[in-house]
Amino acid sequence: MNQYLDVNPEVAQAVAQGKPVVALESTIISHGMPYPQNVETALQVERIIRENGAVPATIAVLGGRLKAGLTKEEIEYLGKQGQAVTKASRRDLSVLVAQGADGATTVTTTKSSPRDNLPTDIPTELPTELPPDVQDRVDQGGAELEGLINDLFEQFDSGMEELDTGGAGNA
Repeated sequence: MNQYLDVNPEVAQAVAQGKPVVALESTIISHGMPYPQNVETALQVERIIRENGAVPATIAVLGGRLKAGLTKEEIEYLGKQGQAVTKASRRDLSVLVAQGADGATTVTTTKSSPRDNLPTDIPTELPTELPPDVQDRVDQGGAELEGLINDLFEQFDSGMEELDTGGAGNA
């Protein structure tokens, strides 16, 4: 296991027992909605995931530590900090860790973090067409091109399916 990674005990137990784990981005908390709606929504999504037999693992960087599975207090912290927290792409992780800083993960970062750091393989099928949200961004002339490219590479490279919760727009 990575020396800079903290895996929530609930997530670690689920991985060890082969139970389903749902990795969730954290920018929806820090950048996608105002406080307290952001925290309420994040906790509600985690509750729904648990009710359906899986374990939520919201991914973030807090105090320079990669976190796989946040506590209620950590979600509250991200929600209150809001946009003061760095919106972290994959390229930002090493800097945030080195600086002991906080970062809320994008979809791309969230999808790469578990694959790179957790001892589990999540079998999925690769998409045969672009996801609708990505196709919409392409049709609009490639707005936010860097994010779009990262999302496309991650979609085909990660071996993970994406659950788009909306709310954050094309962030």
